[in-house]
Amino acid sequence: MAANILLVDNDLVTLKRLKTELEECGYLVDYSTSGKEVFKNLVNNRPDAIMLGLELSELSGWQVCNLLKNNPATQNIPIIIVSDEDNMQTRLTAIEKGANGFIKKPYLLAELINQLKRYTH
Repeated sequence: MAANILLVDNDLVTLKRLKTELEECGYLVDYSTSGKEVFKNLVNNRPDAIMLGLELSELSGWQVCNLLKNNPATQNIPIIIVSDEDNMQTRLTAIEKGANGFIKKPYLLAELINQLKRYTH
């Protein structure tokens, strides 16, 4: 069975491109463009993993991660932070917030798939 991935980022062009690439690799993919939209999406869809950007409207990626990891219904969904900030503080915050992985933008599709395989198989 194909893994179900939720992509979250404020860049719709990137989301659509990545959705197509991941679907070509056999994943089922949905996306959200805002922090609040993530929670609307979760009402009807339980992803196997979430690729979470940090720069979102309404709620930041950090807020979304914190809310998901502190909710018993969603705390076990793996979250991979995707950020153009790659410094020690960002990575430590990701760990503190309960994220399972971290990928720096721009990323290679192979790197992203490797992280997804780690948490969905």
